Amino acid sequence: LTDDQKQATNEIFADLKSNHPMNRLLQGEVGSGKTIIAILAMLAVCTAKEQVAVMVPTEILAWQNFRVIERYLKPWDINIAILTGSSKKSERKSILDQLALGKIDILVGTHALIQDDLDFYRLGLVIIDEQHRFGVRQRQILRQKGQTPDVLLMTATPIPRTLAITLFRDMDISTVRTLPTGRKPILTEIVEYTDLSRVFSITLEEVKKGRQAYFIVPLISGKEQSSQISLAEFKEEIEKSVLGGCAIGYLHGRQKSLEKQSVLERFYWNETSVLVSTTVVEVGVNVPNATIMAILCANSFGLSQLHQLRGRIGRGNEQGSCFLIVDPDPENRTKLEILETETDGFAISLADLKLRGPGEVFGDEQTGIMRFRMGNLILDDQIFERAIHDARWLLESTDPLAIKLVRGCFKKIDTYILD
Repeated sequence: LTDDQKQATNEIFADLKSNHPMNRLLQGEVGSGKTIIAILAMLAVCTAKEQVAVMVPTEILAWQNFRVIERYLKPWDINIAILTGSSKKSERKSILDQLALGKIDILVGTHALIQDDLDFYRLGLVIIDEQHRFGVRQRQILRQKGQTPDVLLMTATPIPRTLAITLFRDMDISTVRTLPTGRKPILTEIVEYTDLSRVFSITLEEVKKGRQAYFIVPLISGKEQSSQISLAEFKEEIEKSVLGGCAIGYLHGRQKSLEKQSVLERFYWNETSVLVSTTVVEVGVNVPNATIMAILCANSFGLSQLHQLRGRIGRGNEQGSCFLIVDPDPENRTKLEILETETDGFAISLADLKLRGPGEVFGDEQTGIMRFRMGNLILDDQIFERAIHDARWLLESTDPLAIKLVRGCFKKIDTYILD
């Protein structure tokens, strides 16, 4: 474990041992090793004869988590199950029966975990991965499946300190910045669409060495926005290129669960060398042999999302290269230039927040972000931290003037916040 991983693990274990339920956010870089920290927490809870619920936003991520957890916890007598919207009725009934009797120790799943008829025997730990993909209400429903379970939220979208204080003011925060030993920073280059053939040639050289590549497209079909290339259109282009003789897989959100799983399995075992996909691979997909990623219409994505996507490559010991494909327009390059020089997810997240605002990056509904008439949570971070310090002092003060000021602020709070 890295020092950051050890620190985060110690903080989580201290929470698990305390008399109060854990309420912690684990955030960190893409590929920084958050999953192993969560697995250590699962092991501790299962050893104490309590159950664990792991909720993730997609079936792809659910299966990925299930297999990783199963692999790491194989030496222990721990029963792990998976439940998704695609689970068969008979399979689902069996899982629910075993879960209620305490025969399942860890249940991994999607939104299927928050259905009314799902009951745990003794739920001790709730883990919600990519927590910003779920609404506050959904997270609360899962938490209520136990009496007072410990709760660990996880995110690979780094959140600057001042914003984290606002979004997760009732939570403790653990941060993992350091990448595992041997991991090389991803080389990133902005490439104009007219130079795409060069990217195809570079990819072919990597494939000849036995390595793999992703090509990311923004759309499934061209009907939605004709200005952006779709998977259907790019399929024709890549099959006519020098990569046409390679084994190519295609992945998108409209495929049935089993089909998506089959495409990913073939790519994982290197039965296909190139995967053309929409952003369904943004989180959770782990193929250490993949060294190339090309993102078409890169300027249509947010900086944090592009950083997440390129985090899918370079997970082994080989150098990873990411190509951001754009139309020949200076404006398209300007926004993306930070990705050519910056690999720190926190710096990229901050730049993204300045460009788009917290609501677009994290989602207003999920985060409940307040927009102020005066002041900006991102640009005015030092003033914001000072304001928090002063507000806490006023709330704790017994001075009559301080009490009067606090009461006045509560009465006028709506005048400072936009609807």
